[in-house]
Amino acid sequence: MSIVQLTNPTTKPSEPTGGTRRPRRRLVLTGAVLAIVVSGVIMTVRLGSPPAGPSPLDRGDARAVGVEVLRRQAVGDATMCALASPELLPTLRREGRCTVGAPGEPAPAITVLFSKVCGDRAGVEAQIEPAGRDGKPFAFVGLSQGADGLWSVRGVTMFTDRDGLGPYECASGPRN
Repeated sequence: MSIVQLTNPTTKPSEPTGGTRRPRRRLVLTGAVLAIVVSGVIMTVRLGSPPAGPSPLDRGDARAVGVEVLRRQAVGDATMCALASPELLPTLRREGRCTVGAPGEPAPAITVLFSKVCGDRAGVEAQIEPAGRDGKPFAFVGLSQGADGLWSVRGVTMFTDRDGLGPYECASGPRN
């Protein structure tokens, strides 16, 4: 038996045939595709996730609504009116507190001193540091819960000292 060597009649026996070029080309193409995929994954991980921002307000949490309205009021943010009850909203509009935008002041630190829920009514007492635009660092927020389960602000009373804050009682009265 004799071994027959097959060669391309247009090439010399010492030149590489197309058979050796294809694996190299495949290897280069595979490497390029792999690099593109890895780059895409890295970009998605680094750029694809949204920046961490403030979490949305839980309107089902009376304490959270009370703190948020105090924060917005302290910096003159007109979006506080979105948290107002239908009874309080006309007063805020008359005072012009629902028509101007937020001036971009830094949000104050708000420390809840007391919070209590009594059925569909709630009260939040807090200290605001630094004091809001009115210079009063203590506040009481009265809230009511709608049929949809969401809390809205019935009233905000500001105080110059902590002694102005009384205990919040569940019985009916002006502060409940």
